[in-house]
Amino acid sequence: MNRDVFSSFTAEIRYLENASDHCSFKLGGKLEYLICPKTTAELCECLKVLTNNLIPFKVIGNMSNILPEDGINRGVFLTTKYIAEKIALHGTRVTVSSGTCLSEVCRYAVEHSLSGLERLIGIPGTIGGAVFNNAGAFGQSISDTLESLLVFINGKLVSKPAGFADLSYRHSAFKNNGAIIISATFNLKPLQMQTIKQSMKEAALKRISTQPQAPSAGSVFKKHTEGAAGMLIQNAGLKGTIYKGAQISDIHANFIINLGTASADSVKYLVNLAQSEVYKKFNIKLEREIEYLGETYECTSRLPYSQQI
Repeated sequence: MNRDVFSSFTAEIRYLENASDHCSFKLGGKLEYLICPKTTAELCECLKVLTNNLIPFKVIGNMSNILPEDGINRGVFLTTKYIAEKIALHGTRVTVSSGTCLSEVCRYAVEHSLSGLERLIGIPGTIGGAVFNNAGAFGQSISDTLESLLVFINGKLVSKPAGFADLSYRHSAFKNNGAIIISATFNLKPLQMQTIKQSMKEAALKRISTQPQAPSAGSVFKKHTEGAAGMLIQNAGLKGTIYKGAQISDIHANFIINLGTASADSVKYLVNLAQSEVYKKFNIKLEREIEYLGETYECTSRLPYSQQI
């Protein structure tokens, strides 16, 4: 890649940035190039330049569902988490930029007596990541209230209805359609503030009491029709298993946590162990929910770490 392309950016560009500073696992090696736009305008400028020059890239937020590699994660990474634009309110509709933390939006909605997101409090991802994975918790999902999206696709900014995202359980069309989420609009329901706050408090307390608070990427595996992944892993005798600084949580077996010295490889070892033991004992194949940064997808926003530039 011709690095002179970067000279046209107004956004900050960092070289060999610590991946551990940008992911909820708090581990990993380096991100070769990290572009840090501060506004939506800068983000769109970067997207246009990268797209026009056919440069593979990956958009990241809080990397709360992503496991980076231990070495150099090669390529161009574009983070949305420094875009600090105000949440817009129009009646019951809330419009949010993709880099805004989901929990911030949950609190904003509550303060305006709007219901529909409160049980998602505590999910550490950004709005972009939450839509990308159709995040959900305690019976509430992003898809329940998502009304429309502003996306960057084919070199243009386009407004799309929620149906464009094709949201289902931990899935969206963004995993293979090449579109980049710029902002999202949610249509919420008016409700008494105290009622919403109570629901949020209950969700937060349940999260704290049933999930580990150590660095992790949330649920490692998707739900299975034969039972909850955590219970299957626990029944396979793996709850609490430790390997080189990583642990299958002794609080919730569908979480792998960083005890302080974990590497990506030690996490992957436990992922593979859980899959193999559950299959061996119950003939059930667990499907991974977390993303390995090196995975290849069918669009440029899913950059494989091994891509040479």
